[in-house]
Amino acid sequence: MIPWLIHNFHVREPETYSMENARQVRVLRLQSIQTLVLEPPVRVEFPMRSPELRLRGTADIVSGSKQVTVVEVKAYKRHEFNHFKWQLFAYTLLSEKTVGPTKKAILVLGEKTHTYEVTLETLDATRRLVDKTLKVIESEKPPQTSPSAKCSSCWYKRYCPLF
Repeated sequence: MIPWLIHNFHVREPETYSMENARQVRVLRLQSIQTLVLEPPVRVEFPMRSPELRLRGTADIVSGSKQVTVVEVKAYKRHEFNHFKWQLFAYTLLSEKTVGPTKKAILVLGEKTHTYEVTLETLDATRRLVDKTLKVIESEKPPQTSPSAKCSSCWYKRYCPLF
């Protein structure tokens, strides 16, 4: 629902204290990633844009030139992190289009590191998800969803058709 609200109402949640804190902790994590042994050049906070994909984003790290690795760093470990994994895969799709052949994706969650090989199947699945997401957010009708416990404290609630 939130991507649909952002696209259709042109609004963004102001940065909260917890967002600012996570960003500061993330900066410290970015500084401590030397253990990943990344191929140069190592580009930090690397913006990418593909008109063909109708997608843009800023990856935390994009390294290498002939075999690219994309890294996304989150400040804290999470039990549920599938949405972060798809965010990382979207960056690999962008990297594949704008930088070069992307072979590895790394998701750092606090002290835990998850490494994924980037395959044609991964890129195809990501492309399908991107296309599906674009179709939903560009629709005049809001997506079908049910309220959850998180809705009560959501900043976007004032715009949400569920309320």
